[in-house]
Amino acid sequence: MDYSFINNFFLTNFIKLIPKSIIKKIRKRYNLITFIPTKLDYLPKENYPVNHNVAQQEKYIKNFYNLKRRTSQMTCPYLTQLLITIYEENFKLRFLDIGGENIDFFLELKSKFKNLQYYIYNQKKILENLEELKKKYFLEDFYIISDLKNIYNNKFEFINLGSCIQYFHIFDKIINLIIKVSNGGSGGHIFFSGLNVFTSNNNKNNFFVVKQINFLPKTFYCYFFEKDFFFNFFKKKNYEILFEKINLTDKINYDNFKQLAKDFRYIDVLFVNKPKIRN
Repeated sequence: MDYSFINNFFLTNFIKLIPKSIIKKIRKRYNLITFIPTKLDYLPKENYPVNHNVAQQEKYIKNFYNLKRRTSQMTCPYLTQLLITIYEENFKLRFLDIGGENIDFFLELKSKFKNLQYYIYNQKKILENLEELKKKYFLEDFYIISDLKNIYNNKFEFINLGSCIQYFHIFDKIINLIIKVSNGGSGGHIFFSGLNVFTSNNNKNNFFVVKQINFLPKTFYCYFFEKDFFFNFFKKKNYEILFEKINLTDKINYDNFKQLAKDFRYIDVLFVNKPKIRN
């Protein structure tokens, strides 16, 4: 199938005027493509739209207390179980959640780790909503980082980036920052889920800027990373790959990128500095 026409079609501003039902049919015709290659060098500074409200978060809280489990969706549904295999219940776990947004994930972690200290960073509106919930429900050990400069106040045993690093305008700044605040003495785990990677055809393309079209007419962009380029940020700092696996929460069609690179994958990867499985 030739994707050149549809790639160009979805890059036009005209696409915003087409009804969602028609867009869905077009995407179905082209095997539900989700991303379109662009010629941009970097993301727009104002990019990712916020879809977050207090009412929905309160539903998650009520569901958690009624059902004793998290009901919100995650790009890594097994994350809590992964943490249980790494840390003991009484371990003082300082957990940094960059891109986190759902309050019941914190509640779930707190129910598993008594000495959890949970820190979260996201867009301003999301943090304002979470601050309101924190005060209303008297949430202890729940810390909101509104300015990334304050991230240096702590060292973190586990840093989670759930399908978000690709939406940061200056992604390398975020990567270098989290490496600095990762606590190597306790393992220094850094986890990425829902990461789009590829192998370059010419060793020149370290990343692509792509347009995400599965939420049209909302328009936003993200990065695809060349796998070795991305992994080398951590290998240079003596991090090892504890595991890498295909993320199964979404099945992405990369056929319209075949002319640009190869071996596209949607993955989860866990880096660790001085691996230490249990304390």
